[in-house]
Formats: sequence, structure tokens, C-alpha cells
Amino acid sequence: MKIPSLKEVKDLGYMGVDFYLSKSCNKSCYYCTAWTLEMRNLDVDMDFLRHTLNCLAPYKTKINLLGGETGLIKNLDEVIAEIRK
Repeated sequence: MKIPSLKEVKDLGYMGVDFYLSKSCNKSCYYCTAWTLEMRNLDVDMDFLRHTLNCLAPYKTKINLLGGETGLIKNLDEVIAEIRK
């Protein structure tokens, strides 16, 4: 299977990007394989996020916020606001 280039993806008119914000979680759901009670990486690096979003700006992009428990991210409101720009 050939992986499409960014130009080929752009020609399709749509791109999906997953941002994995953190693996930290304060839950212990029996079905989850990606959690840890160790609280780390609870702030998103906004410079990195802005740079990434600038690279994606020319493309129609759907962004998914993933992770352990994304609600634990301390600057989640700022992350969402930046993505909405």
C-alpha cells in the first residue's frame, strides 16, 4: 500500500491529525490499555503546537485530542483556543 504524499492528501481536501496530549490519567478503566496514574506532561508545549498548526494551516484538517485523560491538561483551554484559530 502506497502512503500518499501531503500534496496527494491535500488534493483529497481533508486530513485528520491526532494530538496525543498525555498518557496521564486519574481513572483505571478496565478496558483501557493506555493509562497511568503517574501525573506527567500535563502542560502542552504551546510553541510546538503553534508551529505544528502553522504547518497544517494550508490543509483542511480535523484535529483529535487524545491521551489518557485530556481533562487533566492544565492549559487545555489555551490548546483548544489555539486550534480553533
